[in-house]
Amino acid sequence: MQTLSPTNAWQRPTIGPPYSPIETMPDRAPDASDERPERPKSEFDATDRSQRDICVILPAGGSGRRFASSDNKVFAALAGIPLWIHTARRLCRSSQVCQLIVAASPTDQPTFRQHLEHWPLPRPVEIVDGGRERFDSVRNAIAAVDTGTANWIAIHDAARPLVPTADIDSVFRAARETGAAILASPLAGSIKRDIGQDCRNVDRRDLWMALTPQVFKLDWIREAYQRHRGYPVTDDAAMVEAMGRPVQLVQGSPANLKITYPDDLAVAEALMRAQTHDAPNSSGATH
Repeated sequence: MQTLSPTNAWQRPTIGPPYSPIETMPDRAPDASDERPERPKSEFDATDRSQRDICVILPAGGSGRRFASSDNKVFAALAGIPLWIHTARRLCRSSQVCQLIVAASPTDQPTFRQHLEHWPLPRPVEIVDGGRERFDSVRNAIAAVDTGTANWIAIHDAARPLVPTADIDSVFRAARETGAAILASPLAGSIKRDIGQDCRNVDRRDLWMALTPQVFKLDWIREAYQRHRGYPVTDDAAMVEAMGRPVQLVQGSPANLKITYPDDLAVAEALMRAQTHDAPNSSGATH
């Protein structure tokens, strides 16, 4: 398995609030019957997609145990480029992203910086110390957010390099409408509950697999981490929900694969090739 350093490196239509098309000037003056009711504005100003005020946090402090590597798995080569660089590039495609923060172990930070020198990103990048647990890494990253420019936080797994641009746009838009939104996908296949010597089928109709990005109003996620400090958590949305805040589900593409095992890299390369030829395959539906 190859890891990279600079020395060896080389719609479906979305469901949601519509955006007004550009219209030609009418030949006559409009009368009252021509007026359209003004669309109610969310308190979160969902319609302004030109704002560059979303800070992306990439927790990247994991080990390579399941990846059968002594190196951080996000350093693995995907189509000749480090995995995490692919991930960061996907998020930085959005004009709404103002900053990217990587939470990494101190021993890995020199490699991250070397990668940035060789594969620079179009947004400011800060590298902070990752903690023992993911919770600690995200908390450290939140503390480093530039509050002068960022009003929103998007937390994304560094090992998810294939999140479609359409999904990013959809979850950003949903978060601006409600204050918090996450990508998720309906569970497929049969789900069973083990009850000892027997098992029972689980109705999966309302069950979803949480994905990332998970996007929150900065004040909300900061308060959630302050309230739950020290409490073990694997999902940021659960912490916001515990505060009584609503979190919107946005259906994402199954291509948003998390690289966990070495064989996942081959799958990711195949998906990447398909994405270069096909239109995005996500629905963007909210639930």
